[in-house]
Amino acid sequence: MDFSDFNSMDWKTAEAEQFATYWRGLSNPGEIALKSDFDPASIPLLLPNISIYEIRENGEVYCRLMGTSLANNFGRDYTGKISCSGGRMRLE
Repeated sequence: MDFSDFNSMDWKTAEAEQFATYWRGLSNPGEIALKSDFDPASIPLLLPNISIYEIRENGEVYCRLMGTSLANNFGRDYTGKISCSGGRMRLE
């Protein structure tokens, strides 16, 4: 996405637009925000619907954070769990 198109995007939901606006504000125009720039506490109303994953050097996908609404929908909180290894999902 070109940043010049940002204001004309159809974000579908107010929450998506709020997150995109927050994310865009983390860095200078044309740059990508760093992981260290992101502070989940800055968007408390969005946290129930946010998951943060880390792709590790060995290819595992580690769930660093799963919001409570998502955990309720999945029937389990995967925070702190490996969710994918070797290209296969591991929903334990």
